[in-house]
Amino acid sequence: MPAIALRRKLAAAIMLASIGTAPETHAQQGGVTIYRLYADAGVTMKSDSTHIASVGLLLPASAPAWLPRNAGPLSSHWDLSLNVWRTPDSDGGRRTFTQFAGLYVWRYSIGGKASPWFLDLGLGASLFDQVYTTRTRRFSTAFQFTEALGIGYIFGSGDAYEVSLRTQHVSNGGFKKPNPGEDVIRLRFAVRF
Repeated sequence: MPAIALRRKLAAAIMLASIGTAPETHAQQGGVTIYRLYADAGVTMKSDSTHIASVGLLLPASAPAWLPRNAGPLSSHWDLSLNVWRTPDSDGGRRTFTQFAGLYVWRYSIGGKASPWFLDLGLGASLFDQVYTTRTRRFSTAFQFTEALGIGYIFGSGDAYEVSLRTQHVSNGGFKKPNPGEDVIRLRFAVRF
């Protein structure tokens, strides 16, 4: 119980610290504003085999004012996505849920700014079109918090593409029971435009 309370407090503090870091239209890399469109697919890591497909947009964001300028090869962006969750239903069929999610993501370039490898850490919230229910799990709310951790690689002419492997947790933070949460593993492909 103390670990859950600590995680909730940490997530709330980071989310509050990120307020005011609106999308920055002048965020540039090499004189060009970077936007990325992505598609990803994933599966839940618990007993029910829920499959997830997503499309999303990565938008540049300004660094938080409290982040020191000498913090290293760190950048940030918004991750906005539309997700479809397809899960086994209690009657033996399948059920579909739609989810909109928004995360604020910190990106760390492993080995310096010129390195193609990166780590992402994202915190945010999501809203399902209905309360998520499977044969063995049931959320109590359509609103959920979400955290994501990913490792990826940027490649192609002008760093046009990126691929990443991500893990994501979705739960309501314990503000209403039951709160079983879901852990998801995802593979993402993004393209710059």
